[in-house]
Amino acid sequence: MDGVEADYITYGTMLKCIANLVPPESIDNRNQLASKIFQRCAGSGFVNGLVLKEFKRCVSNDCLLDVAGDGGARMDRRKGGSSLDRLAASITLSSLPREWKANVLESRKESRRRGEKEKERNGESTGKPNQKRRQKKQEKKEDNEDNDIFYSVPGFQIVETSWQSGRDV
Repeated sequence: MDGVEADYITYGTMLKCIANLVPPESIDNRNQLASKIFQRCAGSGFVNGLVLKEFKRCVSNDCLLDVAGDGGARMDRRKGGSSLDRLAASITLSSLPREWKANVLESRKESRRRGEKEKERNGESTGKPNQKRRQKKQEKKEDNEDNDIFYSVPGFQIVETSWQSGRDV
C-alpha cells in the first residue's frame, strides 16, 4: 500500500504472532522469522519495550544473543563464563544501540509534560485536571459561604444555623 509504513506496533504485533502461532518445536523457523523482523525493525529505528519483549518470547537465547547481544556477551558465551539465561536477561532496552530506537515516539506522559512546559512558557494554563477540579470546588465553596445562613429542606427552612447564634436547633 502506498504511504503506509510499519512502526513499532506493526513489528511488535508480528513478533507476537510468531510467538503465539509458530510451534515451539520448530525453533529454527521461529528464530529465522523473528530475527528478520527484528533486524528490519532495528534498521528502521523502531525498537521499543514491546518489540524487545516479544522478540525475547519468540527466539532462543542463542538467537537473542546473536541478534541483540553486544560483543562482550558473545565473548563470555564462547568462553562459557556465564549462563545463557543470565546473558539473555541482561539484554535490556537501555543496552541496545540508540539507532535502533531512534524513531520511537516518546511516551504519552513525556509528551504531556513537554506540552505543559510549552503552555507555561506561553502563559497558558497547564490544564491539569486535578487543579481544575480543586479550583472549581474552591469557587463553589466560596459561593456557598455567602448563602450559609439559609438552608432549605423541603417543608422546613432553617434561617439561622446553631454555630451562628450559639443556640442548638
